[in-house]
Amino acid sequence: MRTLSSSALALLLLSCATETVPVPEGCEIRVLRSSVTISFEARLRIVVLLDERTPLPGDVRDRFDAIASRLRARDPDGDGVPNFEELLEIELVVRETSFEEPLDQLVAPHVFGSFYGEHALLAVVLVTSGDVPAGYPELAPDVVALHGDGSLFTLGVIAGVPPDLVGDPDFFAFADVLDDPRMAEGVEHACASDDVAAAPARHATRLLREVDREGAMRFLASICDPSWDSLAGAMLVGVWTAPAPSGSCVPRELPVLSDGNAACTVSEELHPDDPIPCHDRPGRLRDPSAPDDPLRCVIRRLLPSEEEPGWYYDGADPCGPIRFSGVRLAGGSTVRLECVTDNGECGE
Repeated sequence: MRTLSSSALALLLLSCATETVPVPEGCEIRVLRSSVTISFEARLRIVVLLDERTPLPGDVRDRFDAIASRLRARDPDGDGVPNFEELLEIELVVRETSFEEPLDQLVAPHVFGSFYGEHALLAVVLVTSGDVPAGYPELAPDVVALHGDGSLFTLGVIAGVPPDLVGDPDFFAFADVLDDPRMAEGVEHACASDDVAAAPARHATRLLREVDREGAMRFLASICDPSWDSLAGAMLVGVWTAPAPSGSCVPRELPVLSDGNAACTVSEELHPDDPIPCHDRPGRLRDPSAPDDPLRCVIRRLLPSEEEPGWYYDGADPCGPIRFSGVRLAGGSTVRLECVTDNGECGE
C-alpha cells in the first residue's frame, strides 16, 4: 500500500508571540512561545457501490455501517481499545447501481460537495457477486484524476475471487489472481460460501491493476470470505494512516546549545475528546508543570543522530525547522515551542 504524504493529511498553522520574563538587573531572559495547531483534515468518505444486478449477502449494508462505526471510535478491531490517534470525521454512502454508467460518472457526484475538501480522503468500494463492465479498466485514469494525483484516493473491490488468493487484500499479485484457473473466463463460480456464489471478477481485478498503475491505492477482497469486512476495515484504516508532519518552519533563529540542539521545550496538549493519554504516546514524557493531566505532555528532545522517538532542531536548514522522528502529532492537538535566550549582557 502506498503511504499517503504527510502534507496531504496535516496543515501546520504557526503563530508566534514574545513574552519577557523579569530577571536581575543587566540580564533579560526571553521565552519565545510558538503555538502550532496540528489540524489533521482527517475526513474519510467511504462510497460503497452495490451491484443491484447480482445476489449479495443480505447484511452488506450493516457490515459497512459497523466498519464506519469502528473507525469513528478509532477501534477498527472492535475490541474496545482505541489503537490509533487521529480524530476522524467519516461519512458513509451506500447506494445500489447497475454499473451501466461509466465508473467516473458514478464516482464524480461523491467527490465534489460541501463535505469533500482538498485534504479529505475518498474510498470507493465496489461490491458484486458478478463483474464490472469490460470497459471499466480503461477508465482508471479518469477515475483517479477526479481527485488530484490519486494520493488521497483508494478503490476497493469485494467480489468473486478465491479467498486464498487475497488473504492479504493489499499484498497480492495481479497475475496470480488473473492466471488462476478458478478465475478463467467461462468459469461459473470463482468462489462460494453459505451466503453467496460469485463469478470470477476478472474485469474488476484488471480495473484495480490500472488504478495501481495510476498511483492510487487499492485493495481486493473475496466476497466469499466470511471475514471480508475485517479485511476491508483494515484497508480503510490504511487509506489515511500517515507519518507525522516532518517539520514546521520557525520564523526566527533559535538558541542552540553546545550539543547542537535548540535550547527549547516542545510540549503538546491534546484535543479534550482524545481518549489516549498524551504521556502514553511514543516520544512523550509527563509535563512537569501538570504531571497528572492526561492531555498535556512534553515531547522528548533528541540529538539529530539519535533514533529514539522525539524532536530535534535541524540547524543546517535555513528555515530552522523543528523535526519529529517517530512521533505522530495527534489530530486536534496544540504543540508549543518554548525557548530561553539571553540578551548577551548576562554574567556567568
